[in-house]
Amino acid sequence: MQKNLVCVLTATLMMANILLADMDWEYLTLRTAASEPKDAFVALQNEFYNLIYDETQTVGEYFQYHQDRKNQLQGMFLEYRHLTKSYLTDGTVEYVYHLPLKNRILTSLIPETRPVKLIVPMLCPCCEQDWPSEKPIPEGMELVPKEIEPIEYSGIIIDCRNIGFSPSLFPRVVDNAGNIIYSIDYAYQNAVIEKGLALYTTKSTVSIARAGNAPFRIQAQGARGDNKTDIIISTADALRIHGSRNNIDLLKECRVVIIADF
Repeated sequence: MQKNLVCVLTATLMMANILLADMDWEYLTLRTAASEPKDAFVALQNEFYNLIYDETQTVGEYFQYHQDRKNQLQGMFLEYRHLTKSYLTDGTVEYVYHLPLKNRILTSLIPETRPVKLIVPMLCPCCEQDWPSEKPIPEGMELVPKEIEPIEYSGIIIDCRNIGFSPSLFPRVVDNAGNIIYSIDYAYQNAVIEKGLALYTTKSTVSIARAGNAPFRIQAQGARGDNKTDIIISTADALRIHGSRNNIDLLKECRVVIIADF
C-alpha cells in the first residue's frame, strides 16, 4: 500500500513538473538535476522524506515521532552542493546537486539500540564452558559465542536479488525462525555513521572492498516486513554468522554487503 502511494505521489509530481531526486544507495547520496538551487533543495528534501527508514516506516514517518531530530536536520540540508554543470540544447544551464547522508545526517537518524542475543550457546570467557541461561552475568563480563565456524572471513555478502527486497537505511537480517541476526543493534555506532549499516550494490562479479578478499557469501531466501527490507537467510547460515567471534566483529564494523536488483 505504501509503495503504491509513493508511485502515485511520484507520478503527480512529474505531471506537475516538479523536480525529482534519486537515491544512490551504493554511496548513500541523494542526487538531482536543476537549474535553480531552490528547486534542487525541494527535490532533495522530498526524496529524503520518502526514503525507506526500516521495515515499517519512511524517514518522513519516522520524523512524525522525532520532531527534535527533524529540527536538527534543517540546517544540514542547506549543505547540499552541485557536482557538475552542463548546457542543455535550449541554452539553459543545468546543475547536478548531491546531498551525502553519511556522517552528520546519519547521526540524526540512528534509532535507539537494544542488547543483542546470539542464537548460538554463550560461553564463560574464563573457562569457555556453557553459561547457564538462568545465571546472571556479572557486571563488566562479556560472554563469548561458541565457535562453530572455523573459517575467518573478511566480510559478509548477502545476495538479495529476485526476492522482492527493497533497500533501507536500517535493514535487518533474520533467520527462518525470525531471530535477528544483524541489525543496528549489532554495529558500532561510529561505523554506521561513517559508512552506513550495509553497503548496497548491484555488482556480483567484482571484488568489493568492504567485504575484503575472502567474504562469506550467502543467498537470501526472502524478504519480509511492510517495506520488504528484512532479509531472510537460512538457519544454517545464521548459525555460521553468530558462531564466530570473527564474524561478530565483522557485524560490529558493518562489513556487510547487500547485492540487490533495485
